[in-house]
Amino acid sequence: MNRAILIVICDFLVSSMLSMMTGMVPAHTGGTGVGLDEATTRMLLAELETQRADLVKLRQKLREAAEKLGNSPEQDAEMRRLTAELAKKIRQIQELKESQKRTAETTGKMTPQQLKSLLDHEAELRISAELRLHDKQEDLSSAKQDLKQLQSTVATSSEKIAELSKEYMKTQKQLADTSARAQVQQKELSAKEQDLAGAKAALKEINARMGRLTNEKQTLQNTLAYTSGKLNTAERDAADYKGQVVLLQRTLAEQKMELAIMRRQKDDMQLLVKRSVADASQTRQALDVAKKEAEASRKAAMDDKVKRQVAEGRMKDMERQLRNDVLSSYSAGVLHLETILEEKRLLGTSKGGGSYYLPVVAVGKRKLLVGSLGQLAGDAEHPMVFQKVTRLEHLVTIPNRKVPPARIAGPLLVSKREPRIAAPQRCLVPVQPLRIITAEALKKRGVQNLYLFQAGDFGKSSAELAGRCSLDFSGATPKLFIRNPAKSTANVLSAQEGDLILTKEGDLVGIVVNKTAYDLRGRGEDARVVLFDSREEWNNVTALPFAKDKDGYCKAFGDGMKKIRDNVR
Repeated sequence: MNRAILIVICDFLVSSMLSMMTGMVPAHTGGTGVGLDEATTRMLLAELETQRADLVKLRQKLREAAEKLGNSPEQDAEMRRLTAELAKKIRQIQELKESQKRTAETTGKMTPQQLKSLLDHEAELRISAELRLHDKQEDLSSAKQDLKQLQSTVATSSEKIAELSKEYMKTQKQLADTSARAQVQQKELSAKEQDLAGAKAALKEINARMGRLTNEKQTLQNTLAYTSGKLNTAERDAADYKGQVVLLQRTLAEQKMELAIMRRQKDDMQLLVKRSVADASQTRQALDVAKKEAEASRKAAMDDKVKRQVAEGRMKDMERQLRNDVLSSYSAGVLHLETILEEKRLLGTSKGGGSYYLPVVAVGKRKLLVGSLGQLAGDAEHPMVFQKVTRLEHLVTIPNRKVPPARIAGPLLVSKREPRIAAPQRCLVPVQPLRIITAEALKKRGVQNLYLFQAGDFGKSSAELAGRCSLDFSGATPKLFIRNPAKSTANVLSAQEGDLILTKEGDLVGIVVNKTAYDLRGRGEDARVVLFDSREEWNNVTALPFAKDKDGYCKAFGDGMKKIRDNVR
């Protein structure tokens, strides 16, 4: 039941009971006063008992409504009010029962004026109670109408709830069907994803295989181009040398014929001398003439011997030019260097260093492992600040030999003439050092038939520098420049810092130290090569020690490198 309706009903019942209880006087059996008789008293008691029972029922209903709808402040207040009313009714019943026991001696007598005043007061109270009862009835009628509307709304809501329940069940069924279809589609999608993963793996394998084939193709093309260039050059050189050999052979044949003639002449002169000696009648003048002719023949024979020796020397030079010793000299005079450099930074340790193949050269009585400053200092590939160097090592091994690496002790020597090249103080690994061709010798020889060997691998990245080299003698120090092609030219090897340049005969020309762009658009660059001076004995150098200080840092090495890097970039 609606809570508002319960409140109205309870208020009406309480008002009615109060109006009925007003004006009660005890029963009177004698005297002049007016009282309630026994029948009226019993009727009032019955009514009060009925009201008490109704109040108990109302309290019970209100408690059940609270259990169904939940407690609220209004329900608690109404429950307290009903409890107070019930207590009041019980007290009135008790008083009425006590009034039945009263007598005239205990109640006293009332005057007519008192009785009239009492009756008038009771009439006013009854009229007021009837008015309140009328108001409560109207409120009850309105509450009933509200209850009907509420019941109608509840019925309509129940119908809607039923419809919504049907739609919900229908939606649940559709959702179940959709879920089943989604599971089927998920299984199909999983199968397709597996197929796609297999296809991707197969495609990845195919791409990897294509990449390997492309690399092999590029390597074969580079090798073919390199071999073709060498073959063409060799064919041209062979044709030139063949012509020179034919010419020398012809000259040698002519000289042999001249020698045979001179020998015959010598024999004739010797025969003539013998005849002159045997002839006692021949004059001394004829003998002197014979001696002069014999001396001339002897000089001609000596000249012929000199010419023959010159021809044999030229033949040896031609044979040496036809022979290519660059690969054998390179493989015999190069060591594998591993530079290890570590320095402490704010957020950890920064590592430099690298792996290179560098030449060994004989400088005076020493053997030096020569390379660029970045390769030997450890910052060729990774920029370093040389602030707190904690580790610096140089480990060398002979290529293609399974031997433990040898550690090279410091200090590191940096040339003052060209501070971009450096070498450890001493290299004790037993290898055949490369011969050095000086700038003057290279000027006489020419820049043809020079070869580039990159320092990152053991001869794999090498090529002939056909038509890419030029000499510059304008400054105090001669320079060799190598023209690097544009980046789009993939089949031509570019010279990088630290790479080696060797002649066809296996002599070391120099080391690439830096590059400069010759095109403002950056499409090409010149690589500069340091040429070794025969007078340079690596005595005018800056020595950078490897020793650590008390804090465990290579401070002297780091300070020296920072000073060099500040002056040379």
